[in-house]
Amino acid sequence: MRTTYEEIFELLGIKNVTSKRQKKNGTHVFEIPFKTYGGKRIRLATYKSGAIRNVNSCYSCYQLNPTKLEKWQNTDFKHKVRIPITSHEDRLEFLLKFIIRNYYKKQHTITKWKGCTHEPNVSVIVDGHRYRIQ
Repeated sequence: MRTTYEEIFELLGIKNVTSKRQKKNGTHVFEIPFKTYGGKRIRLATYKSGAIRNVNSCYSCYQLNPTKLEKWQNTDFKHKVRIPITSHEDRLEFLLKFIIRNYYKKQHTITKWKGCTHEPNVSVIVDGHRYRIQ
């Protein structure tokens, strides 16, 4: 059974490019229709451990999870700690919001849409927040 997030991903041109081995490990990799400066499509991944990462290359593989400040072992120093997202549905929701906020809303034009000859006018509502994509 397909989830709502998978349908929204398909509508936005986001492809699930997860390999069989990754799927077996609980990892899901998505390729969005935007390119890096090197010309490669941007890939983002969710992991069973609760991590969400940008996995474009070994040089730019970084976590996207939300952070919180914690005290460092009986001192006054604080450091950032990544908060794992334990539910698969919650990871997909976080990833969708991240993609819309950081890629779709920042783009003036979307260059390639699968099966479209024109730029679509799409509105997506996630948790009561409407995102308009043009």
